[in-house]
Amino acid sequence: MDNSDCPPQLDASRRAVLREALLAAYSEAGEVCDPERGYNDLLHGLIVYHLTGFRLQRGFEDDPGVNYEFSVAGPELFIDGLRLRWNKVGRSASEQIAASFPRPSLAGALMAEANQQLGLWADEFDATEPVNWILAHIGNPRDGLIRAYLAAPLRSDGRAITGDRKSVV
Repeated sequence: MDNSDCPPQLDASRRAVLREALLAAYSEAGEVCDPERGYNDLLHGLIVYHLTGFRLQRGFEDDPGVNYEFSVAGPELFIDGLRLRWNKVGRSASEQIAASFPRPSLAGALMAEANQQLGLWADEFDATEPVNWILAHIGNPRDGLIRAYLAAPLRSDGRAITGDRKSVV
């Protein structure tokens, strides 16, 4: 995979901020989460989630095209017309990106459905490019961040994302 499918709003400098935020979150969570002290994968995932949000908010604070918001569905970034959320989609190196999707989430399913709807009006305006994206990552407390990618959710069963377009971060 390459990043040729990546929207222009997520240029190399912004993808670098995304990468650095995830790497820092996994590093910090790894320092705190010792399985010998009772920290499991679930707690590690929660810490990574919150630290990623914190790092993204700080990393983009001087970028006028990026706005960090916290809604009922959780934190998200708005980047020059794109909506970006972040989710852990796996725990081990054996999990393949092509088959990894966020856990069932109404927010994710609604993002996929909104991206599908844009295609219905593609003749009226340039709506063929998805506007909802997920910074998806695979990792655990022992190995840290294994891989990360940008995913535009495109299919849903009404409860979870079942298909997306992926691009390397």
